Amino acid sequence: MSNQMVSYEDDFKREWGDCVRFMNQRQLTDYVDLDSTKVAVQAFFKLMAQKVGIPFSNWNAGSLHFGLYRFLNSAYQEEMDILQTAAIYNDVTFFSNV
Repeated sequence: MSNQMVSYEDDFKREWGDCVRFMNQRQLTDYVDLDSTKVAVQAFFKLMAQKVGIPFSNWNAGSLHFGLYRFLNSAYQEEMDILQTAAIYNDVTFFSNV
């Protein structure tokens, strides 16, 4: 397993745990589908690490926008369902704003 793969998985586990704790403390878990959000956010961490090439430690507003652009562009090219694409986009942007 490559270092980049281990790094993104470790970063995801840490950040996802912090996000869930934040939502639990503010009683937001009733309003968020944690299972689907987790899948979307983990895939975004993988996209950023493996396709965009930006490790979590270097994420900023510009790199997040670039990663979301890459996601939307590939979803369009692969003709993903628009509602599914919107749900994934909303999950990722929700996570990045928490």
